[in-house]
Amino acid sequence: MKIGTPIEDVYRRDLTFNSLFYNINENKIEDFTGKGIEDLENKICRTPLEPLKTFLDDPLRILRTIRFAHRYECSILDEIWEASKDQDVRVSNSLCLNIFLIIESI
Repeated sequence: MKIGTPIEDVYRRDLTFNSLFYNINENKIEDFTGKGIEDLENKICRTPLEPLKTFLDDPLRILRTIRFAHRYECSILDEIWEASKDQDVRVSNSLCLNIFLIIESI
């Protein structure tokens, strides 16, 4: 892990609304993805990068996505559901996927 720029950090986050920054010097929220504030307002779970890349980097992000969606009554984009079914993601973290499939069937 290396220290990066705020923009690099944004794209390592699990969801767009988790990638928002608060700029204390200018007293404002910064949304480098251009989707975080909108997704927060509309209660949409979206990844900052393409979902498959996001989940291959850290398959536990699927579980965090489900947790946020459930806790805050957000919708999960179809592209996230599709990426969660990818074989490489399933192999990367079968425990996470099993939990995901249980919750998906509820």
